[in-house]
Amino acid sequence: MIKIENVSITYNNTCVFENLNAEFHEGQVSCILGASGVGKTTLIRLLAGLVKPDTGRVILPEGAKPSYVFQEPRLLPWYNVYNNLDFVLRDIYPKERRREIIMRYLKLVGLEEYKDAPLTDLSGGMIQRVSLCRAFIYPSDILCLDEPFVGLDIKLKEELTDAFSKIYEDDGRTVFFVTHSLDEAKNLADTIYILAGRPAKIAAVLERDQCEQELHSCLMELL
Repeated sequence: MIKIENVSITYNNTCVFENLNAEFHEGQVSCILGASGVGKTTLIRLLAGLVKPDTGRVILPEGAKPSYVFQEPRLLPWYNVYNNLDFVLRDIYPKERRREIIMRYLKLVGLEEYKDAPLTDLSGGMIQRVSLCRAFIYPSDILCLDEPFVGLDIKLKEELTDAFSKIYEDDGRTVFFVTHSLDEAKNLADTIYILAGRPAKIAAVLERDQCEQELHSCLMELL
């Protein structure tokens, strides 16, 4: 289990968390769902090790390496698709192993024919798919995704949801996924953690296999 124990954090005289406790399963997609400003990004940054609690602790598996995907793509515009992916693997694997990994993930998201394309030739949805590939090819144990689909239209969200599902099915690592979208949570998560209140608490933990009506009623009441 991944645990948050008695964590408190205050920003600019605002208490975001006070004695927050939570447990998460390894090898699952855990969705952090809540209203804007409730503390979702702060929570996922805690799990990624990007911020430290004022008090309390975050317990990860020994030697676990988290990685983080921000809301906006952070690809390198002077590199093509292949080299953007190769960049994060250069110090880890030899050339042929890197190529094998990169091409496998590009095939999963339907971009193998665009491996040599400059980013300027890609649509917004294609760029987001490259960003997802880059996040997954880095050999981390825990992947944290901070609203990677925010601001996209319905068609692009559907494309990326499908790409994420294909990659995750092939990969299977521990994923934390932040969203304020009920549909994204239902489509992608194994377990949904509802963050609510101020200071924020885990108000409910819901499993994907709960009946649709129960899930929707609970979420509407809390959000």
